[in-house]
Amino acid sequence: QDNPLISVVTVAYNAVTTIEKTILSVINQTYPNVEYIIIDGGSTDGTVEIIKKYANKLAYWVSEPDNGIYDAMNKGAKVATGEWINFMNCGDSFFTKAVLMDIFSTDNVRDCTDVIYGDTCVVEIWGMYEQRPMEMINMLKYKPFCHQSSFVRSHLMRKYYFNTKFHVCADFHFFHLLWNQNACFLYIPITMAVFDQSIGSLSGNNKLEAYYEDLLVSGSSFRYIKCARFWLRYSLKRLFRFIIPESIMIKLSLIHISEPTRLLS
Repeated sequence: QDNPLISVVTVAYNAVTTIEKTILSVINQTYPNVEYIIIDGGSTDGTVEIIKKYANKLAYWVSEPDNGIYDAMNKGAKVATGEWINFMNCGDSFFTKAVLMDIFSTDNVRDCTDVIYGDTCVVEIWGMYEQRPMEMINMLKYKPFCHQSSFVRSHLMRKYYFNTKFHVCADFHFFHLLWNQNACFLYIPITMAVFDQSIGSLSGNNKLEAYYEDLLVSGSSFRYIKCARFWLRYSLKRLFRFIIPESIMIKLSLIHISEPTRLLS
């Protein structure tokens, strides 16, 4: 099918400082067949006013209470009519205006493909780097790619949805489920999205819970080791921050990267 309809879903809650960047990255895509959906959780900080500003560019939007980020993402999936669905969080964005065109106007995507994924530009407070997905065999232990840099067939999204008993890692659970169902994953080697961790991410702000939920999904004892390592690093970081100002810690331990660079591992 030429130019299949792509549904992009953004979920928001009190995101007045970040949502406009995300909206602009979606509505300015050069790809001609995009359905943009925003699910707001009842924001009171001015987020809704920004959404209304771009209402004529949206296929659907709503502002009402929900039961968390994955419940909101499921709401978006239920109203999406596209052949493919992408979830682009507030504060994140497509890497360029031509990302969707580069993916869906080529012959890369086959009829048997269920999930498309690619590289991600990760932004930290000290700079940015380009993160390539790990080998898919790692799906047995953890999610190899960012959901912002992925697209899933809408019929599969609506068949399984995100399991809302997971507060941090429902996306890992979802893709892990598809992997176990022998879904076809296609890697396209382009940078698809910018994942901004400098403003705080769900899993980044809840690392212990993320490790625990990863363990529930994968069933791997390797996660116990990661939990212990996390607690050690967290305790040491708290100690150092108590002794050394954070600005000095950044200068001593982190190098600013002005341009995206691929990981060497």
